[in-house]
Amino acid sequence: MNLKEDRLYQLIPAVYRMKDEAIAASSGQKKGPLAAFIELFSEQIALLEDNIDQLYDDQFIETCARWIVPYIGDLVGEKDLLTIPGATIGERAQIANTLAYRRRKGTASLIKQLARDITAWPVNVVEYFQLLSTTQYLNHIRKENVAVAPVRDSYSWETANTPFNLCPHTADVRNISSRRGKYNIPNIGVFLWRVQAHSITRGPAYKKDNDRFTFDCLGRDTALYHSPAADEFTNDTTDIDSVPAPIGRRRMHANTTRYYGPNGKSLYLYDIPVDDIKICNLSDDGSGNWLNLPAIKVTIDPVLGRIAFPPGTAPEKLYVNYHYGWSNNMGGGEYGREIKESDPPLRVIRVPDDTATIQAALTELDGSDGVIELTQNDYHLETPALHLEEGQTIELRAAEKIRPVLVLAGDLSIFGEETSTVIINGLLVCGGCIHIPASKPTGFLNELGTLQIDHCTLLPAESPPIESVPSQPRLARLQIATTGTVCKINNSITGSVLIHANASCEIAHSIVDAGQEEEWAYKGETHFGGELNITNSTVVGRVATQLLSCSNTIFLSAHSSDPPVSARRTQEGCARFSYIPPGSVVPKKYKCQPDNLLKAARMRPIFNSLRFGDPAYGQLNEHCAWEIRKGADNGSEMGAFNSLFQPQRTDHLQKKLNEYLPFGLEAGIFFGS
Repeated sequence: MNLKEDRLYQLIPAVYRMKDEAIAASSGQKKGPLAAFIELFSEQIALLEDNIDQLYDDQFIETCARWIVPYIGDLVGEKDLLTIPGATIGERAQIANTLAYRRRKGTASLIKQLARDITAWPVNVVEYFQLLSTTQYLNHIRKENVAVAPVRDSYSWETANTPFNLCPHTADVRNISSRRGKYNIPNIGVFLWRVQAHSITRGPAYKKDNDRFTFDCLGRDTALYHSPAADEFTNDTTDIDSVPAPIGRRRMHANTTRYYGPNGKSLYLYDIPVDDIKICNLSDDGSGNWLNLPAIKVTIDPVLGRIAFPPGTAPEKLYVNYHYGWSNNMGGGEYGREIKESDPPLRVIRVPDDTATIQAALTELDGSDGVIELTQNDYHLETPALHLEEGQTIELRAAEKIRPVLVLAGDLSIFGEETSTVIINGLLVCGGCIHIPASKPTGFLNELGTLQIDHCTLLPAESPPIESVPSQPRLARLQIATTGTVCKINNSITGSVLIHANASCEIAHSIVDAGQEEEWAYKGETHFGGELNITNSTVVGRVATQLLSCSNTIFLSAHSSDPPVSARRTQEGCARFSYIPPGSVVPKKYKCQPDNLLKAARMRPIFNSLRFGDPAYGQLNEHCAWEIRKGADNGSEMGAFNSLFQPQRTDHLQKKLNEYLPFGLEAGIFFGS
């Protein structure tokens, strides 16, 4: 009996409660008829109380139920709302600020807030009439209005061709709505930043030699991003630090303390004060060395993410804070993953808090269910082997807001029974691969039931040498040689997948990258891989599967001796709302592109980058065919970024801008990243 039932039951006169308990005792029941009735009655009372509480919450746009939102919008005269089922963005902010919009109608700050409320992206607004080079009026001379670029101003070099370029321009008469002409009297540019600044806190810097490091733990050149302050919204529409943008060398040199330091700054080298830091260009000199190596101070290049120490002064291991650019919560990262605990909760063993290694934690579980949680942003140099008993579940995960790096010297082998489950969550895995062999070390068949990979990066590139682990070439990062195993990949980035013809794979909101369109991204040990069910994903490389079901997916594959995408059983499965290259052999297609060969060249997807690690990796270019950018079943783009609903955000913003622009002005929407 819960608290509410007990409270109601105690209101009944004691004589009736005593008789009810006597009836229960005589009949051998836990509750008498009166107590049973109170239990049913209390459930309805609880529902009524919850409904009354919700009625109060429904008075406010911030707390009301979703179905109430349009009604509150109608009260303030806001009818055109951006409603996307299942999206994390919504119309609450738009309705909450409607009256404020109308009071400030026609101002640049209002346009900025409107764009931010609708798109949920950082925004910059440029009034181009203020940047026109015009003939001077001698009674009102504007010294900043000059017709030549200030070549002595080094800051202007870094902001050239960006929304923050303050150099005057001659008039451009092309229409701004076409995203071509900008600088004209009636033009206002609204720039949206799709790439966000993602943090790494006390992560290991990659050691290239005794004096040189990179911020990126895999040794890649990575642009360091500025992390906007907590109050990201500002009326200053000309400040580059109001948006997540790469940090320029000259900008950081001019104000190093603004970007460098602990406690929330954009970047930091642990135990090295700002007075010991110098900013300069550490580019390659053409012979494998870096330019401008320091003699006295520690040197940082924020454009390339490189660090150089004076000879003989570097620590054995360096930890850093920094921000990198990425446009989605996908792959291993410090973003919130909302870890859900099982019911009943599993035993949690923390590495290295409770045990020193992953293998030691596996030994401690000793056949029982459990979670092995990595609690530090550091290298974990080990190659564990997982042996699961019948019905056992093991989860290997990163702690919330942590991105550990698992460095494999060989294959991470998993052995289990038909009802056993392995979950890998939140890790960056490099070197080796996740391997499910056909047989156990004892010679018996390996019958692992389920392998689930969530929010992980299985490096789709070559693995560099890391401490004692040597470099390894680009390999298939997931190999399943068992029959009957079900593999589930969600919100992850992975290299090639090799899967037995009698296994199956489910992929959602992910990128599968073989590195080249001609390479195999998904196949079996010989040719056709197991059944593939893939949604809202991007695949770079060829695919061969027994049975294909795809939706909202881009297959960027090249035709060679085999079809780019091939399914052995074409009478089953489905292909819908996807880009499937010409020459593919797939089940009957429904609203897939290209729908005829005459459109094939125009329909080919265009990406801003296909180099893993770039901020725009996997992001569709704005000049990509609209049938790809808006061709998913929900009106969003095909591919891994479907859930961002980028076309809906920009289309709705364009519609709302006309309502709040002053008469005669025109606005164009551009992407700052």
